[in-house]
Formats: sequence, C-alpha cells, structure tokens
Amino acid sequence: MDLLTILLSSLLSALSPMGLILDETLEGTIRDRFEEVEALQVRIDNAPSHQILAGKVERVRVAGRGLWLPPLIEGGDNDRPSLRIALLEVETDPIDLDLDRLNDGIEALEKPLQAGIRLVLEEEDLDRALSSGTASAEVPTFEMGDYSIIAPQIDFTDENRVQVQVAVRQKGDRESLSVAIESGLQVRQGRYLEFVEPSISVNGEEAAPEILVGILGAAGQWDLDRLTPPGTIVRLLRWHLTPDGLDVAAFVSIDNGQSR
Repeated sequence: MDLLTILLSSLLSALSPMGLILDETLEGTIRDRFEEVEALQVRIDNAPSHQILAGKVERVRVAGRGLWLPPLIEGGDNDRPSLRIALLEVETDPIDLDLDRLNDGIEALEKPLQAGIRLVLEEEDLDRALSSGTASAEVPTFEMGDYSIIAPQIDFTDENRVQVQVAVRQKGDRESLSVAIESGLQVRQGRYLEFVEPSISVNGEEAAPEILVGILGAAGQWDLDRLTPPGTIVRLLRWHLTPDGLDVAAFVSIDNGQSR
C-alpha cells in the first residue's frame, strides 16, 4: 500500500533521535513525498514522554486534498504529475517503533502498523494520469511483452461499473487493435474484487470469453492478498464507484514482512 508506506517513511524521517516528533515536522515530510499538495492537515497524539522516548506514538491523523503523486511515466511534454488524489484520510492505531532501526524502513516496526484509510479518486484525474507523459495516439503508454498499450482511457459508466479502452499493437505491426473491456465491480469479504458481467470487444466486435479469462483470471475476481506485498493486509470496508469517481474506505496493516 504505497500511501501508507509514504506515511510510514515520513514518520521515520520526522522522528528525531530523541524520539520527539511534531505535527509540523511530519506534515512537511509528507508534503515532500508528493509533487504537489493543495491542502494537508496532520495531527499527532503523542504518548507520555517516557513512551515517546521508546518510539511509541498514540495515533497519527492525516487529512489531505489534491495530493499529486509523482508521474507514472517519466519524460514527455506533459509537466503535470501523474495522479491527483482528490481526498485522502488516514487514522492510525498506536505505533511502536524500534528507534535503533529507523533507517531500516518497515524493519523498525515493533508491531504491525494499522490504519483506516479513506481514498477518493475522480475520473478526470485518472484519465489525466493514464494519458500523461509520453502517451499519444502513436507513442506507447506501456509495454507488455511483445505488445504496446497506447492511450488508455477509463470511463465510470454507471454505479460500480467501469469501461477501459486501449489501443493494442504488437511489435512490428503498424496497425493497432481497439480493445474495450467493461465490467461491474463489487467487493466480497473485503478481500475479493469481483468482476460482474464483464465483456470485451475488439475493433467494435465482441471477443471470445477466453480472452477475458486471460485478463481477469478464471475466477473472475482479484484476491487482494495476492496483489499486496508480504507483510501487508488490505481489507476494503467501503467501495462506491459512480460516474464521477471512486470512494474507497479500507483497513490496512503493515508489518516488517517476517510473518508472512
């Protein structure tokens, strides 16, 4: 979970050798992790001083609007950052760090870092991110093996339903194929992101179901436990997708990676 990793790395950077940490220090460190920040508030509930000296923090709360992540695609003529987060809210459980291992990243965690997160992404920001940098009608946005993915577009067509359109070109070919995938999305058990009534078309004609299986998986769902790195657990508590954007609430836990 990159966003919580940003918070953790910022906390480690802001924590002084004496174990003291200030709201302003952490806010400045978090700001430095983003290309641009429109609004940000940070509040730290500190434990008694003797616990702070032992690397313990009671709670960290972060509320931000208009947070611009670094570009996904380097270079090109586009000078805008890659993805704008419309809203980010984070509230952690108590944090326990080994002060002697602050330079070791998540290895400094004495117990898992747990937090509730709310994230809002707007459709226009996602579209801008996908089409930024070197993306154009001719220049590939992504390379996947022998195939080039060109100028992808995303469209939230209805409540909890999304369409993704891309041009796909095999290396050596001049012509590209127009591919459109549309599917409903729902969350099961907080862990599985299920595709509901998915469909795929190539150059405007419905494609064979086998192609969907290759893209979405035979089970028609993605398991978040398989998508997250070792030591990280993500459980979706709310998933609300509308034509305007995506509003997600999740519980996230990160440990030092040794228990998984």
